[in-house]
Amino acid sequence: MIQSYNERTGKVVHSRINDVVNTGKKLGYRVKTSSGKSVVVSSIHPFLTEDGWKKIIDLKVGDKVALPKKYVPITDVVIPDDDAYFIGLSIAEGGLTQRQYKVSTAEPEVVEFLESYAKSKGMKFRKISEYTYGISRRDTGVKHHPIMELLDRYELMGKKSLDKALHPEMFRWCSDAKLNLIRGLFDGDSTVCKSSGSLMYTSGSKELIDGIYQILLEFGVFSSLGSVHVKGSEYYTLSIYPKYLEVPLS
Repeated sequence: MIQSYNERTGKVVHSRINDVVNTGKKLGYRVKTSSGKSVVVSSIHPFLTEDGWKKIIDLKVGDKVALPKKYVPITDVVIPDDDAYFIGLSIAEGGLTQRQYKVSTAEPEVVEFLESYAKSKGMKFRKISEYTYGISRRDTGVKHHPIMELLDRYELMGKKSLDKALHPEMFRWCSDAKLNLIRGLFDGDSTVCKSSGSLMYTSGSKELIDGIYQILLEFGVFSSLGSVHVKGSEYYTLSIYPKYLEVPLS
């Protein structure tokens, strides 16, 4: 099943793939919208414009193409809210490259949640340094590590920050789980721009930023994509501006 546009209703719907046609290797064209979203297509690929469907070779800079205001996801996977929030925090602030769990945060509410979450799993929560905390099973009598197992399930353990991404199953999570995932991500690693009032999430992983962008669209939240260079490295940004929301950011 894929998401497609129903011209009769004007809505994005789920449709079943009927066939796949191999048209061979050809030149690709990168199309980038003002929001920063981009896609590579062939010269015959059609885009819906104000004047109907047009092939990419017939478009010019400044033309308007149709984009969904909201995605309609298939949601059939239910996971506990605390697990979803914890995974979001772990993607944002977790040090997952070794077989131990560490997280960096200066937010008292996040520390309080992590301590409570670790206790609910039978784990031991400890402070490593001023802003770094760890969760382990040492001296607990627990024979397995439920937190490691959870992160392994979503292929997050061993991942560097540049390699972190939303697991395919996360896009099938129920709405509540996705909301808590987003809460964890933004509670762990987001900033508010004083000049524009925008809420920004930054990551070295473009795949992660694209995944967050898609999930936000499922809730009707439109965001803008960009990139910045810091000390020779490229980082990808996702910004949510107050004008794209029904209520102002607080």
